Amino acid sequence: MPEPVSSPIRGVLAALTAAWRAGRTKDISALLHPSVVFVRPGFAGRAEGRAACVATYDDFLAAALVLRYEESEPTVDVFGDTAVASFRWEMAWEVGGQRSEESGHDLYVLVRTEGRWLIAWRTLLSAPAS
Repeated sequence: MPEPVSSPIRGVLAALTAAWRAGRTKDISALLHPSVVFVRPGFAGRAEGRAACVATYDDFLAAALVLRYEESEPTVDVFGDTAVASFRWEMAWEVGGQRSEESGHDLYVLVRTEGRWLIAWRTLLSAPAS
């Protein structure tokens, strides 16, 4: 996808990562569509609406200490006012003194609403344990 088309979408994803990594979860709400849906890994449930989706970050950060987080450049496909974006990530974190490591992909659907790109749907796809 040409950079000028995907640049604003990459900016939204970068702002999302910057906000949760800095613990500024309240900043996430402005990046989300009012009817946003986060689908839990394995399609084992959903969080619906801005408040519920922001709470998923709050809950994770309250429980875990992130020791390392890396993500690849997103791949972005744009179809008019809809975009699909994904990137690979690797993370190490600690909960209650127990360290865990995982890798996978985040998959996002964004919609352009009133000239702004907003996250409308997200799921996390974990890589199989090695």
